[in-house]
Amino acid sequence: LTMSYTKIKIEGQEVGVRFAYPCIRWFSEANEKSNEVYFMPNSTDFTVEGLAKLIQCSYWNDCLLKEVDRVIDYETFFNYVEDLHNTEDGQKELQRLVGVYAESSIMKKVIDEQKKSQMESQSTLTGSNPSVTENSE
Repeated sequence: LTMSYTKIKIEGQEVGVRFAYPCIRWFSEANEKSNEVYFMPNSTDFTVEGLAKLIQCSYWNDCLLKEVDRVIDYETFFNYVEDLHNTEDGQKELQRLVGVYAESSIMKKVIDEQKKSQMESQSTLTGSNPSVTENSE
């Protein structure tokens, strides 16, 4: 299996979570139309709400591929993240999940594209920026 897949134990059952394209699309759509704040201010760090929604979307992604019904609701994922957030072992588990997400092929692709566009915009800025001495004559 790819690095974008792992399993979690939630409410006594083991479920798959898959951080692939549908997951990222659903998370982005939810983030755009939600009144919840999914990221810390001026940061790429997730809030409890954001991480719960991301894990929920990754669960939906796994259900889609396995052709099974989604049976776990957002509140359950929120409680799962909140409970994990309150213990040291729980925080390690959340870090592991964020690591799987960050290492997923879809996120590596997104990060590569962001770096590429940043480098292009920087080269445009530096390439068309005449020095002060050239303009002073």
